[in-house]
Amino acid sequence: PAARPQHPRPAPPAEPHSHPTAPRACTGDYPAVLTAGGKGFTQPLVVKMDPRLKVTDAELTKQFELSKRLQDLRAQLAPIGKSYEALVGELVKARDRADEKKVSEPVKNLRTRLEEFANPAAVRLGEPLELDVLKKVVKLFGDLQEVDAGPTAQQEIACEYQQRLAGSVVEL
Repeated sequence: PAARPQHPRPAPPAEPHSHPTAPRACTGDYPAVLTAGGKGFTQPLVVKMDPRLKVTDAELTKQFELSKRLQDLRAQLAPIGKSYEALVGELVKARDRADEKKVSEPVKNLRTRLEEFANPAAVRLGEPLELDVLKKVVKLFGDLQEVDAGPTAQQEIACEYQQRLAGSVVEL
């Protein structure tokens, strides 16, 4: 819900590159419903596979299922990520204002605790902290949606792993 909708394919050269925020629809028959003036109008909509592609319905279904799981994870993690980033921002402000030893030590301790949820490479390089699991879920989702193929075994394993990590973050 908090993700800004974007196009699933690269935008025209005049526009910035966009990233998908929802899984592509699987092939099949769908009803398109328009409601106007209290009346509903239904029209069948058929989504067909591009005949040039060499991918099976089963592979695309698996891609959709993993993408949907990642979309749901993103929806759970996005508010946590916003809170995390806000807390990191406030921590930076507090650190800049902290002159006294009694204030600077708790600020340092909180920063250390927040670093546990950030990318270790970003922490080592002194980069701004981001909720690592959210960033990885978004990346994995994008990787799945960029190709017209079933997910690789590595992507399936990564999805399971990110779900476990997200579960522990949500529990906190």
